[in-house]
Amino acid sequence: MLTNENYDLAADLATENKEIRLSGKTIGAIHLNSNHYKATSLYLQDSHFIKPFYLKNVDLKKGMFFEGCTFQYEIALENLTSSATESSPGIETKNIHFKNCTFEDSFIVKKFEVSHNIEFDHCQFNAIAALEGIVSENGGLQISSSNYSAGLYIENCILKNDIKVHKSTVFEIIAIRSCKMRSLDLNKKNTFSGGCQIYHCDFEEHIMLQDSIFQGMVNLVRCKTVSQGLYLFSSNFEKGIWVDYRKRESDRSKLITEYHIQGCKFASGFFAMGSPGDYTERSIIDRISLHLSANLSGNINFNDLDVNTIDIQGFNNGTNISFNNLAIGELIIRDTINQGGLIFSGLRATKRQRSDQNDPLLLRSNYIQIANSNLGKALFFQADLSSFDMIRMHNVLLTEISSSSVVWFHPHTLETEHIAELKNQLRTTKRKGDIAEVSKARQILFQKLAEIREIYRQLKFSAQKQGDVPLSLEFQRHEMHYYKKSVAVNRPIKWSEYLILISSMSNDFGQSWLRALLGLFIFSIISFLPVAFFSTKYLDYNHFLNSIDDIPANIHAIRDNLKMWAILVNPAHRTKDLSENIDKFPSVLYLFDLFSRIGISYFLFQMISAFRKFSK
Repeated sequence: MLTNENYDLAADLATENKEIRLSGKTIGAIHLNSNHYKATSLYLQDSHFIKPFYLKNVDLKKGMFFEGCTFQYEIALENLTSSATESSPGIETKNIHFKNCTFEDSFIVKKFEVSHNIEFDHCQFNAIAALEGIVSENGGLQISSSNYSAGLYIENCILKNDIKVHKSTVFEIIAIRSCKMRSLDLNKKNTFSGGCQIYHCDFEEHIMLQDSIFQGMVNLVRCKTVSQGLYLFSSNFEKGIWVDYRKRESDRSKLITEYHIQGCKFASGFFAMGSPGDYTERSIIDRISLHLSANLSGNINFNDLDVNTIDIQGFNNGTNISFNNLAIGELIIRDTINQGGLIFSGLRATKRQRSDQNDPLLLRSNYIQIANSNLGKALFFQADLSSFDMIRMHNVLLTEISSSSVVWFHPHTLETEHIAELKNQLRTTKRKGDIAEVSKARQILFQKLAEIREIYRQLKFSAQKQGDVPLSLEFQRHEMHYYKKSVAVNRPIKWSEYLILISSMSNDFGQSWLRALLGLFIFSIISFLPVAFFSTKYLDYNHFLNSIDDIPANIHAIRDNLKMWAILVNPAHRTKDLSENIDKFPSVLYLFDLFSRIGISYFLFQMISAFRKFSK
């Protein structure tokens, strides 16, 4: 219970090695320096400070603990130390602790060296709070269940442990600048009504913004994480979050190495902005991990970065995710269903040499891996997929994707080493003569080839929907190429499969009208020769060529009937056009004429099919 008379706390604090424990006091002005502060520890409970509280150049030794206190005027703590490391009753391992306290005026800390923690628990700040120059050998800064009516500023602090803000509300800006610490945790139902600025900070582990509401803009500029990265979990960002590398030309060593995003709402978007221009100047990021779910919404943008690994998984219901001008080592999309926006623009493989984690002497390949996923209406713009060493796809749906100015991967990047290994395995089992093992090896190889064929079939269908006829025919050619390979592997083979292959190969799967023209020419000559021989007056068709003297007659038969060849090339000709005396020729000539019409019509159709790629 508070007393009416002001308690002389200054006299107690001037007593050498005194451990002060007081309750229910009304305290006046405190202005102390190193010459007047001699106490070992201070514990105040349910007390009221009606005047300013100033400490300067003071050694707090075991520290200070305030519980249920009210500070009517400002608090200024400058150039303080806390030399004692052992705990004390009520002080525990905290060098300064405020619990259930109310601060009506400003709270200023400057240059404070502590051995353990500074903690604020269930406190109310009605004016500005600023912590500057705090150095902790073993501890950190903890704020829990506290309210800040004005701004909270934490600057130039070096902490061995973390800064943690839990279940608190900051109505104006929270600014953390030029600090070094293990981690920063803003989590457990915080509300930040103003902006959140994190500038020029180094973190040994991570930055975590979790289960909080950020009503103002969040900016992270020139921040560095060593072992982990930025975690955005179950938070609501109403005015966007920016991670900006664009003004870091002079110092590219400060990086947030990893991004882990899950269950957040980005009303105005998340933006990680790198340095535009040459890929060799891009900021290097180790990992981007996106866990998609119904709780994740808004816009997510990564621009102008060099990323070792992008890992995407989950169900995207309404999030717009955009990767713009990225150089990537590994793109992994697994167990993903995309029903939102997914954009890959300016995507290419990184040119950096990446060492293997297990064996630094080995270099890692650049690859894309998509498994058990439906990419939905994903967009690919100006991407160079041919720059990747390997493309691995398994159980994927690509029929809805759209592309523009994409350099597509070569088929051999889809085969990688697996197809060669399976072929060698099939050869080995054939030598052993085990029919069951041969059948099993053949079936595995067939499935792998069929998977590649299926990828090109879906890409063909996607190109057709966009009206890109040349690209769809290109994919069709690869599709039929792997169809041919899979048919060659599988046993038994149906005649219908052979017919499909031969039909597709006559115009190189719709890519070459010259091949179809060559086929038309050869087939028309083959059809013309028997017709010419049977219709000539120089030959007796009842016996074969049996002497050298018959050769000129054969030449005359072909030369004099070249007009028939020109007629046969037209599948719509009349039989009478071949000769006015057609009735006098052998009946078998009609059969050859029929075969000629069928073959010529087929090759003309194949020529037209190949020409269609130039029609749109």
